[in-house]
Amino acid sequence: MNRKMAFLASLTAVVVMALAPVTRAADTAAAAQPSTDRVISHADLKKILAQPDGAVILDLRRNADYDKDTLTMPASRRFNPDKIADWSGALPKDKEILVFCAHGRSISDASVNYLTKNGYKARLVAGGFDTWKAAGGATVPKAQ
Repeated sequence: MNRKMAFLASLTAVVVMALAPVTRAADTAAAAQPSTDRVISHADLKKILAQPDGAVILDLRRNADYDKDTLTMPASRRFNPDKIADWSGALPKDKEILVFCAHGRSISDASVNYLTKNGYKARLVAGGFDTWKAAGGATVPKAQ
């Protein structure tokens, strides 16, 4: 059994190492992605962050991702994405809502779907918070 576990561990390490360049390439592409009706680019997000009250920015990372990080995006508000129906009614409908999760995929995508379906102008941050940080985007320490 130990040989089998050692083999599986080695195989997992090889797969992770093989996929790392693909992940970095995808992160680089996401960081350079232009804005659309559904996605905000890093360049456009930097402009919004420079404006006080430019948009409502929501940190919707899963609890595990949020808890293991010490940083967040400036002016962001933290909400549990699993309880979006409970807290979203308090969001302003006259401002753009920008959401980010760790990787800019399932959580952000589902949140934008929910918010736009309910009358909000919402977009997700290209590549999520991890890509934002890796590209040198502004971060601040999380409130404790």
